[in-house]
Amino acid sequence: GGQVADDSLVTLVNRCFRNEDHYSGLRRLASFQMREIVALGSFDHTQEVLARFTGRIQSFATALGIELGREAAGDPFFQNDSGRALMQKLSPVKYEFQYGDLAIASVNTHRNFFGERCSIRLESGEHAYTSCVAFGLERWLAVLTEHFDGDLGAALDAVRSAGLDPVHTAVPDAVRTAAEPS
Repeated sequence: GGQVADDSLVTLVNRCFRNEDHYSGLRRLASFQMREIVALGSFDHTQEVLARFTGRIQSFATALGIELGREAAGDPFFQNDSGRALMQKLSPVKYEFQYGDLAIASVNTHRNFFGERCSIRLESGEHAYTSCVAFGLERWLAVLTEHFDGDLGAALDAVRSAGLDPVHTAVPDAVRTAAEPS
């Protein structure tokens, strides 16, 4: 447990492991990297962050000429037979952005689940609410490779034209973690 500043953002890159029913190149790996942006703070803050990034993801994909679907999805943090699992069916807590059948990004609200379970408190003493935005890095690479017919130079040019330079993009101080170099 611990205390966090009200309405914070933290970013990290982690290696994720999944048991899939099949594996397919960069599209479906047993181990892949995920960039996450985690919002901690008030409920309103965590929802505003999700709304903002939902727009950014959709705008970025549109600028690249990539059509993404957005679908409600289940969150593995909740057991299937729990009350919270039922609630997420009634009021979805996770949406995935899909290119065909492949989820390449998601927005997730955890409400105060982690705040309570992990004793994360705000400066006010209340349990923190959390949400996160996640990007499967290898999956984005697979989609860009497919969409630009294997021409990675054209894909990189399109990404840069869409307003993102993946090589030279600085991480803003507001989302920098202690693990990342300053």
